[in-house]
Amino acid sequence: MKLSLWLAVLAVAAAAFPHGAAAQNFTLPSLPYETDAFEPSIDNMTMTFHWTRHTNAFVTNLNSQVLVKCPELNGKSLLELVLAVGAKCNSWNERRGWGKRAARDGCLTIPTECETLVRNNAGGFWNHGLFFLHNLAPAGTQKYSDDASEELQTAIWEAFSDYDTLKANFSAAAAGVFGSGWAWLVTDDDGKLSIVTTPNQDNPLFANAPAKGWPILGLDVWEHAYYLKYYNVRASYIAAFFDVINWKGVSAVYAAAKDGSYGSIDVLKPAANFED
Repeated sequence: MKLSLWLAVLAVAAAAFPHGAAAQNFTLPSLPYETDAFEPSIDNMTMTFHWTRHTNAFVTNLNSQVLVKCPELNGKSLLELVLAVGAKCNSWNERRGWGKRAARDGCLTIPTECETLVRNNAGGFWNHGLFFLHNLAPAGTQKYSDDASEELQTAIWEAFSDYDTLKANFSAAAAGVFGSGWAWLVTDDDGKLSIVTTPNQDNPLFANAPAKGWPILGLDVWEHAYYLKYYNVRASYIAAFFDVINWKGVSAVYAAAKDGSYGSIDVLKPAANFED
């Protein structure tokens, strides 16, 4: 290839990926379990379509739209994108406990033309990563009393008095989400738990989230998450969810949030207990 043509190619690459950032493509991880392992709580078809179609759409949109329209976001992690939604410099994501990196790198601001795309697709991918890879365990493999850490059980007792009250309050919050959205169990920097909800694919980590916190357990209450099995009876789906919670995974995320290392949790990698 002639030198002039090489220079032209390099110029295009430099414009597309400023400051030496390498092109980044997000990928959909493999699930660490079989999709039929959640019967009867969540049916095989829902698990399959929810992950391979709905979740994969966020991956496709991040790669084909966000990183193309706003190439300056190449090289940013999924967590960085989520924390940057609605952020202004010196905003909430600079003050969070994982913030040594944020303080070093400065505050990431999403370009206006990509705000909605990042909100919907980075939010959606992160939410589903936590849900599928850290919050779910095959039916019959875990029990709250045996598998939630002592630290998490103590926090639940302090916030809700007992497990049954947590379950009732979380279920009521999930049932009360109007339209589509999520219910979350979140913690603050001191380990105090609370329950919040978000619409659509919003997330308590967003810099402009009305109710902020470190999400440790999330429940997707979009109709695509339950309609094939439960039709419009969301309450039955919510009740069944408590039979397939990965309390070991939730405990690990809670511990990271409490000790200030939440940024070390990669929601796109299966919870460590799946390696046992």
